Amino acid sequence: MTDNLKVKKFRNETPLNKSKGKASLLNRSLLPNGISIITEEIPTVESFALGIFINAGSREDPYLIPGVAHLLEHAIFKKTKKRSGKQIADDIENIGAYLNAFTTKEFTCIYIRALKEHIGKGLEILSDIVLNPIFTEKDLRNEKLVITEEINVIEDDPEDLIFDFSDKLIFGNHPLANPITGTRNSLQMINLDEIDSFHKKFYKNGNILIAAAGNLKHKDVVRESSKYFQKIESNANLLYRDYPNETFPLRQEIVRNYNQSHIVYGRRIPGHNSADKYPLALINVLLGDGMSSRLYQRLREKMGIAYNVYSTVATLSDCGSFYIYAACDKSKLKLLEESINDEITKLRKGTISKREINRAKELLKTSAVMELESMSARIQIIARNEFYNSPEEDVETYLSRIDSVSMKNIRDSANTYFDLTDWNVIIFHSEK
Repeated sequence: MTDNLKVKKFRNETPLNKSKGKASLLNRSLLPNGISIITEEIPTVESFALGIFINAGSREDPYLIPGVAHLLEHAIFKKTKKRSGKQIADDIENIGAYLNAFTTKEFTCIYIRALKEHIGKGLEILSDIVLNPIFTEKDLRNEKLVITEEINVIEDDPEDLIFDFSDKLIFGNHPLANPITGTRNSLQMINLDEIDSFHKKFYKNGNILIAAAGNLKHKDVVRESSKYFQKIESNANLLYRDYPNETFPLRQEIVRNYNQSHIVYGRRIPGHNSADKYPLALINVLLGDGMSSRLYQRLREKMGIAYNVYSTVATLSDCGSFYIYAACDKSKLKLLEESINDEITKLRKGTISKREINRAKELLKTSAVMELESMSARIQIIARNEFYNSPEEDVETYLSRIDSVSMKNIRDSANTYFDLTDWNVIIFHSEK
């Protein structure tokens, strides 16, 4: 069969954006069994990033047994039908490539970065890892030990750990409340059947996206992908996600053996496709993202009571979280909390200058553009937009929507989401 005939087996091959003097072009093809292939051709670089994304993450874990998706992501590197773990490493490094993977709340990615001439070999190795893993008891035991050390690292860092506690308050009795790694206890409950079942259920056709960005040709990625992915059987089961039940705002205080006290304010916000995403992103910059943000200027520069203070936003397919974090000496905690409360109140009831808003817009736009300098970041953007059903939101669209946010939009969002009675608070009190 010729290459041209292979390409004709695909449907819906279309450019996702027209070139307007851009240095890249996004194209999409769809295999007959529902696997999407999206590439962004960027001829000005010499390398590429290519990822196999699975539309399943820790949110798909059983609530009482968190960590399955993450353990599976580790386990698929141990052995395949044609390679040992050592052979996987050798084959990757023989072409000078970088191989890695990660699990998020809602998807899993196995990806490679390499020079442009190795696109075919890189895709073959990735497909073998994703489609043909062999799971053994011994390998599972070893990876549980590795992940236990990963959990130890998180627990040694209160700044990491406190966000896991905050998610429990925000999402209640839902898998989104659980840490992606699982816990020591839940790891021991995960067996080969759980891992194999998760792989068979989610690493299938419509859940798989092949995304690539860099110096490559779309037709080449389609041709190579067809060799390994077109034989996967179609699966009519669509991914359905339960929305987390509403929770009541709670305050939780825990004494821990840390040098500082740590605090996180957290609340649920709408998901990725909500129009509120844009004013909330700007409020995040105004309040706590950057050296000129209100919290940074007050708590660190003026009062000197916190070295580390910031806010951050995380959006998922149907919901998200807004967090405010700070750490200080135990004796300053009450003053720090009063100051945060005061700044939140000012945000809702005080004035926001045009200068502040313009600064926030410029910071957001710069961050979005600079992110595109990473090929790995580009394929994550492709996957997120595809899985979240927002393929039209390229960077130009995002920048335009940020620019269009008005003072009224920001004020309305502040009034809607920044009532202190709606926020959860988690505190790690220092023993010292």
